[in-house]
Amino acid sequence: FDPALIQPYSVQATFLRGSIYLTGKEYEKAIANYSQFITRRPTSTVAYTRRAAAYARLRKYELAIKDFSQVIKLTPTDAMAYNGRGWYSTKLGEYQQALADCNKAIELKPDISAFYDSRGVAYAGLGEHEKALVDYNKAIELGTTSGEVYHNRGLTHAELGNQEKADADFAKAKELGYEEEEEGQEQP
Repeated sequence: FDPALIQPYSVQATFLRGSIYLTGKEYEKAIANYSQFITRRPTSTVAYTRRAAAYARLRKYELAIKDFSQVIKLTPTDAMAYNGRGWYSTKLGEYQQALADCNKAIELKPDISAFYDSRGVAYAGLGEHEKALVDYNKAIELGTTSGEVYHNRGLTHAELGNQEKADADFAKAKELGYEEEEEGQEQP
């Protein structure tokens, strides 16, 4: 099945093709279709968010951040966009920016575990490991099933010299299916 055959001139079909390509891991094609859709529907926050996801899969974090910034401009209360921008800022080592974005995400929606994981990564990047632990613990308390949170907490325990706790977290991360493979693929 070739998604390009879906009504080539239809705006909605362009979005659908982008989604099919994104799901099929054809990220460049997804970006092209979402970009075409955005030229016709420049206020579609969903298209910007999905294009950001495709950029992130290609490790084009600056472009993912730019798309999340556009979502925030269009919808200043979109907590997921703040978290996305914060998460990808950590990938660029921009921990202060990440911290500001994660704080805003948590202010808007304090019950989302992924936001605490993102902020924990920002704190860890800033060398504030105790604060990172508080956030990883909060993510776990909120019921996360993400092995990445346990992995991140394990790294922080190791950094603090708590190898036994680190090993327990690494084992839990593995139990939950976390594998250190393609950086940046878990969040947001």
